[in-house]
Amino acid sequence: MPVVISKLSAKQASQPASFWKLKPWWCQPWSIVLTGVIVIAGSWIVFHRFWISLPAAVAVGIWWCLFLILVPAAYQFNSLQDDPRL
Repeated sequence: MPVVISKLSAKQASQPASFWKLKPWWCQPWSIVLTGVIVIAGSWIVFHRFWISLPAAVAVGIWWCLFLILVPAAYQFNSLQDDPRL
């Protein structure tokens, strides 16, 4: 049985795989943002207490910064560092 080797275009070969293409649907930016909004709004709707909703909002903000900014940036940085063509 012959082995089929796909050829990547020059653009595909020069760029590392997108961080978000490696993640399942429940770990995409839209699902992370939607979940955070639901948590903040839900805490306000259920409790109507600022002192409960504010820590929830801070925790969600930290979660967003971590998973929407820092982790993809670290992945891209490491992908560029590991690239033997550079």
